[in-house]
Amino acid sequence: MKKIISSTRQFFKVFLENVLFVQTLYSIMQKMTNVNKPQQKFLAQLFTALATFVGKATYRNLNRYSNLNEKAISRWFRRVFDFLQFNNLLLHQLITSKDKISAIDASYMKKIR
Repeated sequence: MKKIISSTRQFFKVFLENVLFVQTLYSIMQKMTNVNKPQQKFLAQLFTALATFVGKATYRNLNRYSNLNEKAISRWFRRVFDFLQFNNLLLHQLITSKDKISAIDASYMKKIR
């Protein structure tokens, strides 16, 4: 499992180095009418930080790997953001073929017996 996580993180680091990552984020958020420019800037920094660090996504860790203050991160997380619409637009932009499939890795969840 650690090898999969390690290779996934390496993939995101390589993808992050590509300018298309940030351009894709901004192009998707511009299509969302309820996201203003400051929120776009925050989310771009947030997604960049999430793709670069290892560990839990606490405000302190996000502070270490971005230019944002813990208090500012806390305030931005109180605002509403439509992640469903964002993910939908992201998938439509990245996956252009007609056939689509999705999967989830639930191996980290406890089993109920």
